[in-house]
Amino acid sequence: AGNRVTLPGPADVTSLAVGAATCIVHASGRVACPGMRGPWSACTHDPVPRLDAVQVASTSGRGCAVARGGGVACWADVKGDVPREATRACEAAPVAGLTGIAKVAVGAGKLACALSKAGSVSCWEGDGKPVQIAGIADGVDLAVGDAFACVAKKTGAVACWGKGGSGQLGNGARGDSSAPVEAVGRADVTRVAASGAAARSTPGPRRAPRSRAPGP
Repeated sequence: AGNRVTLPGPADVTSLAVGAATCIVHASGRVACPGMRGPWSACTHDPVPRLDAVQVASTSGRGCAVARGGGVACWADVKGDVPREATRACEAAPVAGLTGIAKVAVGAGKLACALSKAGSVSCWEGDGKPVQIAGIADGVDLAVGDAFACVAKKTGAVACWGKGGSGQLGNGARGDSSAPVEAVGRADVTRVAASGAAARSTPGPRRAPRSRAPGP
């Protein structure tokens, strides 16, 4: 493992998204995306300066945040990639129909998904309408890659759906699936992550072996 380095910046960060674009949530709920500035981005200001956010997700040129009240707002460099309520690029707009959300995730393409506090998952593309994913009711963590998504369940299992031509759904096959399929090889997962055409899972803490009562 390499050495840890403390980077200069604010000391009140409560949520961080790192990748092609970097965004942070301050303790005040303000979202700042310094990583979206530069020649590759049309955003020259913090896209959601007044959003009372608790969690943020971002990728190249776009992002989404969960508001303290459980709603979701998204923004992008290109107007056509954000909800229709936005009047210009880089303006955050609410995603209609989402309430009680615990986490939002965005992928390398236009796919975004939201995990509710109750454990259900809804996904949408660009400025499309969120659609609830059938068969997912006990999610505890969520990740989105390039046109595919994965969720960790309370049971410890992992389910994935979407683009799967490179085996990223984890079910041992190479092919797309619009319905969630269970990934093989894991039964104790509490966290999932996805990047491009790859997904990773993190097992939970190991359970201590049961002790046996001494014999006579």
